[in-house]
Amino acid sequence: MKKLTTKIVSFILTLSMIFSLSVSTYAAERNSSIANIEKLIKVAEAEIKK
Repeated sequence: MKKLTTKIVSFILTLSMIFSLSVSTYAAERNSSIANIEKLIKVAEAEIKK
């Protein structure tokens, strides 16, 4: 019984670590996407002014 409990706790901790990393990865991608969109808007505005 103790071995099964240890495996279940290990599995839950592993999942929590994976999900905590995925949240920060998603946030990093979103910030870089916003920066890319802002750059595209600036390029488009420069093209319109020409």
